[in-house]
Amino acid sequence: MGGYGAVKLALGMPDQFGKAVSLSGALDLVGMAKHTPATPLMQNIFGSTEQLTGSDNDLLALAEKTCKTHTNLPKLRICCGTEDPLLPFSRSAKARLVQLGYDVTYQESPGVHDWAYWDTQIRQAIPWLLEGTEM
Repeated sequence: MGGYGAVKLALGMPDQFGKAVSLSGALDLVGMAKHTPATPLMQNIFGSTEQLTGSDNDLLALAEKTCKTHTNLPKLRICCGTEDPLLPFSRSAKARLVQLGYDVTYQESPGVHDWAYWDTQIRQAIPWLLEGTEM
């Protein structure tokens, strides 16, 4: 869960991470939990939907908490394939993050939850990550 983890780190430590990229990330876990049955693995990691909601594992709750306590919010790049089952949850995460005031670069393009899609997207994400840095 690299996209989820990258965004969680950036939201949890905005003074250390100025940007984060999520490629097909499960960013709205609460939304997912409410619409799809949780697997035993997901329940072992995050607990029940009730335990997840509002916790620091709930990225949208963490985003809200962070924007109340920090002025330097990380910039986020979220990409998801239009045939990826996570697309509705990328859309809902993006909408909430923008509503909270985060700078979100969002892209949907043809693709599924696989390496072919991620390879294409990482080629666009790397220059975005390097914008404004000295090389």
